Amino acid sequence: AEPPQCTSPIFHYFSAAMTKSTLARVEVVVVACGAPKRGMGWYHCLQLLQGRVQDATLTDVVEPFFLGAGKDSAMGKEFAEWAATAADKGVALHSSVAEMPQSTGPKLAMICGRTADNPKLLREVIDRGCTHVYLEKPGAPTVKELQEMAAYAKAKNVPIFMGYNRNFSKYIRLANDFLASPSAPQGCALTLGRNDCFNTPESLDECFERNAEGMVKNMLCHEILTLVTYNGLTVDSIAEVVADQAYTHQETRDGITDFSRIGCTIKTKSGQKFILWGDRSDGEYSEAVVTKVGMEAFKSVRPCPEIVAKQAELEKATPGCMPYFYFQDGEYLDLKQAVVDHIFHGRDGTPEGVASPETAIEGLKICDVVTEALVADKFEIPLNICNHPSSWGVDYAECPTNPPWEGVIKCIAESGYSGTELGPVGYYDPAGLGEKLESLKLQLVAGNIFEKLHEPAEVKAILEKVHMSCKTLQKHGAKFFVIVPHVAEEKIATAGRSVDAPRLSDAVWNQFMDAIKQVAEITKSYGIHCTLHPHAGCWIEYEDEIERAMLDLPADLVSMCLDTGHAAYAGLDAVETYKKYAARIPYMHFKDANGPVLKKLQAEKLGFWDGIKSGIFCPLGHGVVNFPALLRAMKEKGFSGWCCVEQDADNSIEDVQARLMVPFECCKLNIKYLRSLGVTSASSKFAPPSRVCGTFVPGVTDYYTFPPAPYALMVDIFMREKGVPDASIRKFERFIDLPNLENRSKDILEMNPHGTVPFFKMEDGSFINETIAMCEYIEEVLPDGPCLIGRTAQERATVRMWQRRMEEHYVIPAYYGHRNWTASEDCAKDHFMRDFFSQRLTAEHGATLIPHAYKDWLVWAQNRIMWLEAEKQKEATKGGRAPDFIAGDFISTVDVQVYVTLWFFSEEFPYPPQMILQDLKGQLPWVQAWYDRVHARPAVSAARAYREESNKAYEARKEAK
Repeated sequence: AEPPQCTSPIFHYFSAAMTKSTLARVEVVVVACGAPKRGMGWYHCLQLLQGRVQDATLTDVVEPFFLGAGKDSAMGKEFAEWAATAADKGVALHSSVAEMPQSTGPKLAMICGRTADNPKLLREVIDRGCTHVYLEKPGAPTVKELQEMAAYAKAKNVPIFMGYNRNFSKYIRLANDFLASPSAPQGCALTLGRNDCFNTPESLDECFERNAEGMVKNMLCHEILTLVTYNGLTVDSIAEVVADQAYTHQETRDGITDFSRIGCTIKTKSGQKFILWGDRSDGEYSEAVVTKVGMEAFKSVRPCPEIVAKQAELEKATPGCMPYFYFQDGEYLDLKQAVVDHIFHGRDGTPEGVASPETAIEGLKICDVVTEALVADKFEIPLNICNHPSSWGVDYAECPTNPPWEGVIKCIAESGYSGTELGPVGYYDPAGLGEKLESLKLQLVAGNIFEKLHEPAEVKAILEKVHMSCKTLQKHGAKFFVIVPHVAEEKIATAGRSVDAPRLSDAVWNQFMDAIKQVAEITKSYGIHCTLHPHAGCWIEYEDEIERAMLDLPADLVSMCLDTGHAAYAGLDAVETYKKYAARIPYMHFKDANGPVLKKLQAEKLGFWDGIKSGIFCPLGHGVVNFPALLRAMKEKGFSGWCCVEQDADNSIEDVQARLMVPFECCKLNIKYLRSLGVTSASSKFAPPSRVCGTFVPGVTDYYTFPPAPYALMVDIFMREKGVPDASIRKFERFIDLPNLENRSKDILEMNPHGTVPFFKMEDGSFINETIAMCEYIEEVLPDGPCLIGRTAQERATVRMWQRRMEEHYVIPAYYGHRNWTASEDCAKDHFMRDFFSQRLTAEHGATLIPHAYKDWLVWAQNRIMWLEAEKQKEATKGGRAPDFIAGDFISTVDVQVYVTLWFFSEEFPYPPQMILQDLKGQLPWVQAWYDRVHARPAVSAARAYREESNKAYEARKEAK
């Protein structure tokens, strides 16, 4: 939508007719001025002294700290220099309010102190004769204190004007004008968000210390006040506050616990929805976005081009100020001018747009409600965390600058990690490793190669290293092997720049894939799970290369080790990449990428090794990877097991001690950061071999099935999602010739009287059939990995609810439409499916056919899919977004069941055609996106491929007969 013209009265406030004033000027005292170029009070002084506030004169400045205990500090001396220039302009300076002369006429006191000091300062300035008070937000630490302050001022007949400058922000007013216009869609949501400019650990430490009232009352309060002022939000109007736990981050810095990032949604009883987000870092940016079901209808931002131009002008004139002073300069002026004009012309009440104490009290109440919601849901995820010698720069065992391995492994243990990777073959001494692991209580978790598998001449020697590594891994119980393709000369220079990077030819790529498969076959022979690690500067770096590799490499042979730092280096969203390949990720590397360094490398077109030397990989939480969101995605997908923290370093420094101790300190910071996000210690023992090494479903001796059948495909997908390898499925499979009624043979019926396939034969001789029952059994005995029936009682109930809704009203009608069609007149007599079910759906088997009703069944099925779309759109309207899958944001049995039915009767077995997605193209956006999402899952792709292979083999056997 085009930005509307701003028609809000406040932007025309100063052009309105003015009443004649009896005052010559409005005298102003700034209380708690603060440090030059840093304190809010100081910036108010600057604007007043520059004569930019009409009809106002700065007469006094009160600064208790820099004119008292802090006068000899560096900032104190800087303040003294500024104070001298202010005094030359006629400003009186005082170390306390008590030193200030008693006011005998109208005087505005601007209180800019720390929030905790404001109640005392307000009483002092009123008692000193100030007739009006401008009180910086939020006014007081608590609702009660602000109420007491307002009552005291009212009793003394002193008006209070609150310093909420965002009420004067153009981008806020533009968004609200749009909401009030006919162009605004019904039921839309308003998102208010912003970044602040505390971009270094040191500045964030200072921010936490200076703003003890907390991020909600110090930063997000501005957005909340605009909602109170312009959108009618009150604490009593709130129906619920939903915390965005994936975005919100709380941490402790120098003993002070606060949020550094906040996200939440406020829903009102009248149906309004306000989405708030704030980040203490990443630069001065604000936005107001109007959305409808996730689609943007209007957006306004700050800074706009005019503000950027003004910012440059202001910074040139007065360099070194806090960045937000420049960007918000106009808002500070408009707010002060509204207050001064109000006093100057002797008006009653509160100027339009200026927050009153009553408004501020309501805002503080809402801040308390929001804070309560943000801290209510404590997130935890149990994970085993190990580290890697590469955190000490150990990429090659023979590198002369490597620190001693005994020191590295000891540092890993003392940092608080539960395990270690082996690193390059030959770095850890195999002879002494076992004793070290035992004494340090560490688990050997994985080994890796960082080799040139894309070069055929290198492969033989590399495979020998793989054998050497696997022998050590097997001896000490490690279960993972990580293939890290070596950086390639042709790609080192273009690391992180996909558009500039070359790609392998098909011939070399195929050889590369074959080499990876050879490595995987070796690790498999040792009972070790092989994973592929995409890496910056190598031939598997970017999204297209990763996707191609995952398609070309068998899912039961090669999984993925997602390295979050290398994903970020390649321009990928690590969280979305994890979600996409979650079913194929049993092991991960946690790494972060420094955003400014990455931008510099890309802008200057520097290579991978330049990145390492520039510190591209930074401590966790200091880069671009959203670890809170990643951990929540991992928990949602049921990830359990090991993750390895790495912070690749350059150890070619002269200080030998620093080579060991600098990474040691980083390792401690990284594990501390993960603990602050809710990562708790899990069992340091590996999951049972049935999960890691890939045997079949525990307790099952035989799997009777006809793979081309759709219900068999459902169970096959479920098993693969749970990590059951293809080889195991083949090994335990017992083929039943369903078309020739083998399932109705005496032998089969004695085992499974119902005659359905597939079914499990158990160790005790009993049998389990029915697709959903089989899937639930698999989940019970293979609890690791993604949970497809729900992790909690509520999730399990939700899955059952949706499974019932979709099975009864879509799956069954779809199948019975097909089955009844085979006996109808519309099925040609020579069609291979004609009367296929006449011997199956009989009275003897507790069923019957209703051929004339097949079209009604098909209409029923289509109607249910249309209903599903409508329900998901309702969920999106209510909650701001629809879930990724039918029963939530995790794949479940209902997704498998509905997907297979849709795919089977449209793509694979259209007898008669049930082309629901094709016939209703464009009318089912959520269903189509969900279908594509499930269709692309590695387990689903592998199961379809196996079905196709089995079907071809069956047809070949028929022809041979």
